[in-house]
Amino acid sequence: MLLRSGTRVPAVGGRALDAIAPRLETVAGTVGARAIGEFGIDVSRLHWDMASMSVHGAYSAEGQDADLRVRA
Repeated sequence: MLLRSGTRVPAVGGRALDAIAPRLETVAGTVGARAIGEFGIDVSRLHWDMASMSVHGAYSAEGQDADLRVRA
């Protein structure tokens, strides 16, 4: 499930996300493996990156990498 910034998740959706959180690696791996099998993806040239980053609050741009785009 991909959500846009500011999207509200109904209580039942939030509980569902909470329920899968402890098993997230298994869920992602299972879905990924199934997609590889179903679509015949050549994994010899596949890079699997499930990295994400989330921050909350106000952060100063001072001292940050010049290439880092900071939204106000």
